[in-house]
Amino acid sequence: MNKVCLICQKTLIKTQSKFCSDKCFKTPREKNCKNCKGLFIGGHQNSFCCHKCREFYRKSNPIKNGVPAKYLKIKNCNMCKIDKNYKDYRKTNPLKTGPRKGQCIGWTDIDGNKRFSICTICENSGFMKRYRKNPYHQLFHNFKKRASLAKVPFELSKENLIEIFENSGDSCPVFGFKYVKDADKNNRDYAPSLDRIDPKKGYTKENTVVVSMLANRIKTDAKIDQIGKVYQFYKNIEKINSK
Repeated sequence: MNKVCLICQKTLIKTQSKFCSDKCFKTPREKNCKNCKGLFIGGHQNSFCCHKCREFYRKSNPIKNGVPAKYLKIKNCNMCKIDKNYKDYRKTNPLKTGPRKGQCIGWTDIDGNKRFSICTICENSGFMKRYRKNPYHQLFHNFKKRASLAKVPFELSKENLIEIFENSGDSCPVFGFKYVKDADKNNRDYAPSLDRIDPKKGYTKENTVVVSMLANRIKTDAKIDQIGKVYQFYKNIEKINSK
């Protein structure tokens, strides 16, 4: 269901804002007083219904370095509900769209920076749950970004990616061990990974193969003949040392 602007009721498209434009954002509207929580009519710059509420709130929430004292060092995580140090939360980036474009949203820390309301541990945990449920969405964007950084073609769709992984079997074709689909940092070498056979040809259906992360890391961006030379070099050293 699409969201609509709180002022003009215009449908909002691909935005987390509650308003369609800066004009609507600044238009006086019904708001809750920051102190008494009562309803009043005010613009974006108004947080209190009256002067008395503003003064009472300021006395109850002393300011240090321009930041309310309750936002200085400790924040209760919205997910795990544990009080944590402000450094346990990521800083937010400026909004790219909407009436508040260029502004950072979130709660304010002791340094005056805006941060997320969910701690990094909960963020990572939530990401891993979504990744295990549907890894192909994240893999698609990861490979696309790698191709862009390496300046090589990327011709795979999400459907191609799903087809390649599902038809790759359950064992690494290089080492023969079984893949660990939900691998963590302790056994990531056993996770399946998409590798470019010829690094210069980029990500195409004909130039990609699924191998273990260990095999992919050993190969990196080396060509087949280069891998052979490395193998032969260390094989000769092994023969010399064994004499």
